[in-house]
Amino acid sequence: MLRYLFLPALVMLLQGCAVAGTQGTLPQQRLADRLPPRIGDFARQEVAAIDGNSGNLRIRYAEQAQGAWASVFVLRPPGAPLPDGAGSEAVRRDVAEAALVISLYAAAQPGTRIERGPDFSMTAQGKAVPSLRCAEFRMGTPQIPVLKREMVCSSGVEGMLVRVRATVRHNPKDMDPAHLYLSGFSGRVTELMRGAAQPTAAESGPPARPATGTPEAPLSGPLQRL
Repeated sequence: MLRYLFLPALVMLLQGCAVAGTQGTLPQQRLADRLPPRIGDFARQEVAAIDGNSGNLRIRYAEQAQGAWASVFVLRPPGAPLPDGAGSEAVRRDVAEAALVISLYAAAQPGTRIERGPDFSMTAQGKAVPSLRCAEFRMGTPQIPVLKREMVCSSGVEGMLVRVRATVRHNPKDMDPAHLYLSGFSGRVTELMRGAAQPTAAESGPPARPATGTPEAPLSGPLQRL
């Protein structure tokens, strides 16, 4: 008889554990889980925790043919949850600080010329608030005709701050394609994280083998002046 008395309590306990397990998934991880192994030409390389026990994550992608790298940061903002989109002051500040880090890093490289293009935003069709705010840089040296394009974009997604930093090398004649290449990747990342689109069959395929080399001057966690 006693076993029947304890049965309802056991069921309630198990239900509580199931709910706790669902609720225990950190929002950064929940957003990161929405990104597939591949996004366009980029293949996922690793998912790494940053900033100690904060739950913040960095997802690194690479595309070997063009020598392109991208890091997607999913960060809990220090204050209140962010509104969706790129209209908040927190997003503007994040882009400005990330752009400063890129500028200082490039300026410290001997012989490197850096040009900052105009900041820009991207707005999804039917939306009033921009979905991404971005800064863009072009770097090169007098001896090497190949340019390096660097782009950083930020947005609020379900209360979190999502930052995408991407870089690619290209010939001077490919200025516009390089811009579209990186901005397209950044836009696709936030589109997938918001659940506004589902991964294609190609994106959901198995991840590629790790790329050789390392991304240049990656931002990891809180921005620091170099």
